[in-house]
Amino acid sequence: MPKTQSPRTGTSWRQPFAPTLVGATPQQHRARRALPLLCCLLPLLLVACGGAPTATAVPAATATPSPTATPVPTATPAPTATPAPTATPVPTPTATPAPTATPLPTPSPTPAPSPTPSPVPSQAATPGRGGSASPPAVLTPLPGARTIAPLRTLTGHTDRLYEAVFSPDGALVASVGFDKTVRLWNTATGQQVRTLTGHTDRTIAVAFSPDGKTLASAGADETIRLWDVATGAPIRTLTGHTDWIYALAFSPDGALLASGSFDNTIKLWNPATGQEVRTLEGHTNKVFAVAFSPDGKTLASASYDSTAILWDVATGAALHTFTGHTARLYGVTFAPDGQTIATSSFDGTVKLWNPATGALVRTLTGHNDSVTGVAFSPDSKYVVAGGFDATAIVWAVATGQPVAVLAGHTDRVTGVAYSHDGKMIATASFDNTVKLWPAP
Repeated sequence: MPKTQSPRTGTSWRQPFAPTLVGATPQQHRARRALPLLCCLLPLLLVACGGAPTATAVPAATATPSPTATPVPTATPAPTATPAPTATPVPTPTATPAPTATPLPTPSPTPAPSPTPSPVPSQAATPGRGGSASPPAVLTPLPGARTIAPLRTLTGHTDRLYEAVFSPDGALVASVGFDKTVRLWNTATGQQVRTLTGHTDRTIAVAFSPDGKTLASAGADETIRLWDVATGAPIRTLTGHTDWIYALAFSPDGALLASGSFDNTIKLWNPATGQEVRTLEGHTNKVFAVAFSPDGKTLASASYDSTAILWDVATGAALHTFTGHTARLYGVTFAPDGQTIATSSFDGTVKLWNPATGALVRTLTGHNDSVTGVAFSPDSKYVVAGGFDATAIVWAVATGQPVAVLAGHTDRVTGVAYSHDGKMIATASFDNTVKLWPAP
């Protein structure tokens, strides 16, 4: 193998792949000298173009000129004469379509359930512990019943209402609700007279004493508060229940105050001293309403256990248990003549009972949803009940026929009351208002 001088160091080195070719022309010699360089560059070019650098891609030996050619070493082109491999653009990864070019299936969103309420009374549709207001059911016209418009609307509460009651002289209306306040209103003008604050949770029940001088209120803070009606000053606080207090009623002589609670009990209190007199136990679920008989000797209670119980006030003994409703009870009241007890229920009905025998007298229908508060007119001829359908219905007690529909609220009616002269009806609603209506 011939030697030559290195252009950089001056030392001799052997040129590889340069055999002596005898008789070769200069062109043949140059071609022969370029072949090794092409063999080195060809794999690089194949990689750049995406091909595989296999040995089979190299031209066969038949491309070699005749061995008689004698190469001239100095005629070999400099390696830089060959174009750099970068002259051919190297494909970037984006040149190949990404796998995401085929979209992956994504789950379709499930539509939210329709908020349309069912007109069928539901055990879950309860205004209990913070239950949200529900849209009223569609009102079905009642044959023979006229629709009455309200006289005035009392606004000022900032949240849903549970109850509204008249003072004995009819001059005031007291209302309670979710905003933790008790409010007094002038019946004649509709103006707010006073706001009583002190409860630490929603107020649910309210009652005037028979002389109209004291107001009792109770609610979710498990306390009963007594107020001076004339000044709005608190008198005392009664404690003893272990859950929400949902019902209050003064005895006709004002000597006792009854309270019904979610702790399943009824308590009798001496309002003058604040002392507990007796606890009545017998219900197996929350007590939602209480009412004294006109003579004060008996007390009726209504419960979530779907029953009403008539109690002997003096002894605390249960006299009758009224069964017949198919869902939990919301309200109970005595007729002023003492001859009838009315109960209202989430089964959508009002039932009239004989308190002496415990027998069912009549079932009143007309509401399209749960029935809430219930009250008799002072002459005992009519009974009114509110409902989740945002109305109150007035029935004739003697016939059981509906005579009037009070329509105007935009949410459930939770409380109803007759004025003591029988000329007006008050309704409390989850639409945050009290409405006063002319009695039919």
